Amino acid sequence: NVQSSFTRIAFDLYWMYSASAFGLLGYKNIYDYAAKEHGIARGTCSDFIHIVERFANRDEHGNILEEIRLVGRYGCTVDGIFC
Repeated sequence: NVQSSFTRIAFDLYWMYSASAFGLLGYKNIYDYAAKEHGIARGTCSDFIHIVERFANRDEHGNILEEIRLVGRYGCTVDGIFC
């Protein structure tokens, strides 16, 4: 579904950015990687990375886990789904 696709892209971008792995694939920066591999603009790339940094669940050591827990405007919490 669309929601899980966005989540996968967000974590991919976060990991590529935090590990500077885009350089290993020949890209100059994360934005070039995002444009070529995912077809998204610079601002969207930044937004995705910041969403992971802000909302991703973390383990007891503060490491980011590959899941996001969001609270919707109606107070319900559903993994990866706004409500």
